[in-house]
Amino acid sequence: MADSVHISGAGNVGGGEYKNISISGSGEVTSDVKCQSLKSAGSVHIAGSVECSGEFKIAGSVLVDGDIKCGSCHLAGSAKVKSIEANGELWFAGSVIADGNISGEKVIIDGVANVNGLINGDEIRIAFDGDGVKTNEIGGGTIKIAPKKRKESTLVQQKENKAFRNRHYRGRRDKT
Repeated sequence: MADSVHISGAGNVGGGEYKNISISGSGEVTSDVKCQSLKSAGSVHIAGSVECSGEFKIAGSVLVDGDIKCGSCHLAGSAKVKSIEANGELWFAGSVIADGNISGEKVIIDGVANVNGLINGDEIRIAFDGDGVKTNEIGGGTIKIAPKKRKESTLVQQKENKAFRNRHYRGRRDKT
């Protein structure tokens, strides 16, 4: 196994075996890769499959041409993958497109997902937003599906804050 690799800014790394892969900015892995962990903040394209014994964690965007097999998977942003198999938690926040199956011990989807296969897990929680979640099949021990809870409108909050300020400070401004 080769040493760890870190890309800062923009760059690429060939496929193979690495201890850890870390990308800050824009990176590309040019073929299949095995590693203990892969973490990226920014955008990454993996031109092959990924096998991580530990964590696969993306904050930003990811395009994986092959399959992902990992200990745990956390994706915040946008993802397009072939399939994902996580031994532990599989968590999405944002949007994901999967050409095949996604599975994990615990599957959490918070946003929009289009899965052209099976969503599978012991526990599945889906809080959908926008276009919701589209899949061919869902299978699991416990399945909870609900619309994402919306926060109160910023405009309503601004109006309430302005009304409060007017009531609270009106008398103080008149005295000066």
